[in-house]
Amino acid sequence: MDRQTVFTKTAKGLMEATGKTSVLSRDMRALLKEIDGKVTVGDVQTKLAKVPEAKLQQALQVLVKNDFIREFKQPQTAASPQKPVPQKPAEVEMDLDFTMAIPTLPASAKKAEEEALQKAQVEADTRAKAEADASSKAAAAATAARARAEAEARTKAEAPEKAKASARTGKAAGEAEGEALEVFFEKREGQEAEEQARREAEDQARREAEERAGAQEQERIEAEARARKEAEEAKRRAREEAERKAKEEAERKRKEAEEQARREAEEQARKDAERKA
Repeated sequence: MDRQTVFTKTAKGLMEATGKTSVLSRDMRALLKEIDGKVTVGDVQTKLAKVPEAKLQQALQVLVKNDFIREFKQPQTAASPQKPVPQKPAEVEMDLDFTMAIPTLPASAKKAEEEALQKAQVEADTRAKAEADASSKAAAAATAARARAEAEARTKAEAPEKAKASARTGKAAGEAEGEALEVFFEKREGQEAEEQARREAEDQARREAEERAGAQEQERIEAEARARKEAEEAKRRAREEAERKAKEEAERKRKEAEEQARREAEEQARKDAERKA
């Protein structure tokens, strides 16, 4: 990884960051919360200025290895997004702890939890792909709109030259000047219309991005809820299975004790009968 690498949380990382699980240490969880699919490794290093870069790289490798984060591949679009203005580095003191207290679960519960996390990860990947496709289409539409606007602007910009040519062929200077003024005003109106269209396109793109972000957040919450519910269901089934086995074992021992007591009573009765005889 380099300073331009961007990471995003996996479904497992989302559950840890939101407190649904408690696998990581406090400092590692704090680092995990800084990963949002937008900031680069360099941005994180800038924010956590007091953490050595080597130690930060090691911590990120631990998170990747344990499937809490993964590298985020940004879609290639025609229009490159503006680079965010660097923020003043936050005064953060952080002593990263790589110790991971991973709880031990029953095999059946652990398998169910892994399946739930895999399912949530598939859903998150599907949503990310759909959003990338939508972003690519929006960028292509914006590029086409800019091309049309530039073509119209060039056409209008050529109008004064055409007006001058017409004047040279025999039109009066006053008529040529009037036409030039008319072209000038048309060009200005075209520029204003282009600016208005650009603002409307930006507003539309912003609204669509906000709607996608809201839908993605809702889907993420639902996926986390499903994963949590499935994990709890797996734990409940494992607990009920253990209780059932315990009850069966207790019932078996009770029956064996009753049978033993019955045999001893019969033997005692037989001995009493023999003594009386």
